[in-house]
Amino acid sequence: MSKIIRSKSLTHKIADKLRLQLEGNNTSLGDVLCSERELSLQYNVSRKTIRASLSILVQEGFVVSVKRRGYQVK
Repeated sequence: MSKIIRSKSLTHKIADKLRLQLEGNNTSLGDVLCSERELSLQYNVSRKTIRASLSILVQEGFVVSVKRRGYQVK
């Protein structure tokens, strides 16, 4: 019987990449991330995918969503 190997979804892959950037020395507490639009162009995906990736990071406590401001490093 063969094993089923599941790869990560695109949403999780992008969340992983963003998490690595946040954990690196590139950002500090309170920094505002690029807009959803800019990130969608950077990763060549829809804003819906970026929004889902950022939602994962919000749940994990890496960023916080600030109304009319974007996502801020927590």
